[in-house]
Amino acid sequence: MIFLWANQLPNWINILGWIIAVIVAVVSLGFVARQANIADKSIKVADQGLRAVERPWLSITVEPKYTPKAAPHEVIYVITNGGKTPAILKQLFFFLSISTDHLTYPGGERIPEQVPEGPLPTMATVFASESHAQVMKTHPVPFDQIEQVNKETMILIIHGAPIYDDVFGERHLTRFYQVYSKERKGFIFPRDADPRLNEVT
Repeated sequence: MIFLWANQLPNWINILGWIIAVIVAVVSLGFVARQANIADKSIKVADQGLRAVERPWLSITVEPKYTPKAAPHEVIYVITNGGKTPAILKQLFFFLSISTDHLTYPGGERIPEQVPEGPLPTMATVFASESHAQVMKTHPVPFDQIEQVNKETMILIIHGAPIYDDVFGERHLTRFYQVYSKERKGFIFPRDADPRLNEVT
């Protein structure tokens, strides 16, 4: 019996060696998989960081001095790309409204709540550090409402949103919402309005 066990001993050693080898291989594969997952996440984080640094950032400013008018007139506004790469402008919403209170999010019935998907025609390309002056023709406003704006019982609002693509294929939306200030004789960002009305995606 002892002799038989001794004869089988090399076989058991071989089997045990194979088992240990399989365990080591499985553990090694798990380690490699975890390392690959970590590396993949690191690459994605680095890519997102690069896009955030290099992407375009569109902003809208309105002429610094403004006098409310009842008759149709022109309002000058400027689109500026404060980013490092071109912004491909797809849509532009720009409105002048009068209200007794601040508008609710998303800032007007025609302004989308979500960034629209799918193909859209290109309106213009705004290059990095470049500004484009634009003119909006306003609709007539009742004179009594203009009087109430000057009395500060109604609010004169400039609001809208440019929608644009970046060079990485991502789409963005910049909402803008400014109100007329009688004291400053121009449009300002209101502190008491929903901050989402000036969100940037």
